[in-house]
Amino acid sequence: MSLAFHLSDRVLEDIVDGPTRLYFFHYQRANILLDELGLKVTHFIQSRGWDALPVPASQIIDWDKQRGHISHKHVAPRRVWDGSDGTTFW
Repeated sequence: MSLAFHLSDRVLEDIVDGPTRLYFFHYQRANILLDELGLKVTHFIQSRGWDALPVPASQIIDWDKQRGHISHKHVAPRRVWDGSDGTTFW
């Protein structure tokens, strides 16, 4: 299962040459929300006897290659957007 959160259009509209401070805050809060939802969904699934593994929304494990635990694009093949701007979340 893959979870997503649409970032505020207004916050994204302010980005011109690079991410703004408001974008960084908004992105961070969205990831916190997705991580919390991932934990709750995992608990729900496991409480019914199934296996689940919550993967953090934006935790980088390889800084040189900017990679996380698993590719968002790999897990969500039917995603609404491609995540190239970092907006496909778990």
